[in-house]
Amino acid sequence: MAWNHRILAHEYNGEIYFMIHEVSYNENNIPYSYTERATTVGGEDLKSITWILYRMLECRNKPILWAGEKFPKEFKKRVIKRCFCGAAWDGITCNHCGFDASDVDIY
Repeated sequence: MAWNHRILAHEYNGEIYFMIHEVSYNENNIPYSYTERATTVGGEDLKSITWILYRMLECRNKPILWAGEKFPKEFKKRVIKRCFCGAAWDGITCNHCGFDASDVDIY
């Protein structure tokens, strides 16, 4: 049975947060379970801690999975950009009012 670290999206009271879990795969390499609690970093020496941290970093390159009833579906955040005028836009120039954000610093 194979496993690796994966980022899972959790939903609580309408808010989404992310945690790293150990995910197990079946013989067809399909995720079928994950640890109840998020993974912690610890080990018998610094080498084992470093190994865990590298495995955790690798999970950033894999799709995020939903936790709970939606597991193992992939989490895909839907982003709708809106201009100050309320129209949908591409993030640079609004097609409705012409607002140009290319020279604006937004923090």
